[in-house]
Amino acid sequence: MGKTTRLDSDGIWLSRELEKIEDRVFEVQYADIVYPTLLPVDTTTVGPADDLYTYRVMDRVGKFKTIQDRARDLPRVDITRKEITQRVISIGASYGYTVQEVKAARSRGLPLQESRVTAFRRAYEERVNDIALYGDTDSGLQGFLNNTDIDKLNVTLSWITNGSTADEMLSLLNTAVTYMVAGTNMIEKPNTILMAYEDWNRLNTTPRSSTSDTTVLSYFLANDPYITSIIPLNELNDFSGANKNRMVIYNRSPEKLKLMMPQMLETFPPEREGMEYTVDGYARVMGTTIYYPKSVLYVDQV
Repeated sequence: MGKTTRLDSDGIWLSRELEKIEDRVFEVQYADIVYPTLLPVDTTTVGPADDLYTYRVMDRVGKFKTIQDRARDLPRVDITRKEITQRVISIGASYGYTVQEVKAARSRGLPLQESRVTAFRRAYEERVNDIALYGDTDSGLQGFLNNTDIDKLNVTLSWITNGSTADEMLSLLNTAVTYMVAGTNMIEKPNTILMAYEDWNRLNTTPRSSTSDTTVLSYFLANDPYITSIIPLNELNDFSGANKNRMVIYNRSPEKLKLMMPQMLETFPPEREGMEYTVDGYARVMGTTIYYPKSVLYVDQV
């Protein structure tokens, strides 16, 4: 026999209690759920019922040339257009309370324990975080940190293992930013750098010079014309695919990239199956969409 929705007094009480808990739990912020701070999140462009998301990339071809007064074979200027389609996937899970737990809590005038709801919400956030950063191999979704369309700059300098000087650290940062800006004819101008915590900590604790009370991190942010923030990220420690750590340099703008979330987490009324009430939940999500791959650069220590 399948699940049946409970409309008795215990089932109604449980449903109302869960509404109260969810209102509180959903406000909790987790320090290591990083996708909302790293990526613009879009919950409106793609609808919950959509299975695919297609966007168009346009470019121009042709240029003006020197011509004669009576020329008829003028060079043609035109527009090219290509379509890129990405999948939307569903994710889901459930949690439950036994009939006895519900009766005991209600009869004693006690609230239900929030731990299961908290764990449920946490599992949802972790899954979205994983998809945003690493994609989903089974579905072919690409993530922000391992997108195959992104350029890589390989460097040999490792701040942790060889005790790099302040000048060497600054040289690496400037080289990476210049690589993106100059390589795109100043079209792409990054504003954010992500790096492993151990690298960030070295930047933040190394003086600019023996006579300075300014750190390398503060000096770089104060003098670079583009970068406004350098953020430590645990996920970049010993990054898979790099010999050591990876840095990510990018323009954190919704014009450049987005995490599409067509359906935020939705939970359904409790249903009883046997001696347990079960609450199901699901969401719809995509991998990170990078409209302009040149607006992101991976810097790998090799």
